[in-house]
Amino acid sequence: GGTWFRSRKRRDIVKQFLVEIDDVFSRLKTDPKKCEEELYMLRNTILEGLTRGKITEDNYDILDKRIDKYVHELAEESQ
Repeated sequence: GGTWFRSRKRRDIVKQFLVEIDDVFSRLKTDPKKCEEELYMLRNTILEGLTRGKITEDNYDILDKRIDKYVHELAEESQ
């Protein structure tokens, strides 16, 4: 029971972070510098969650790839 609850809680945390990452990008993509700053702040928060055991390394990779994708899109649009 406890393991199932923990894994479900981790999935919920990952979903919340994905929603937050998508929200930051959609709200701030017209201001690439501000958007990138917010995404990097989120990355730091997520990394803290990884080091504290709140999310797994696999989940961190998923979130990190989403942030990288958006940062890359911002860089492409600003050229």
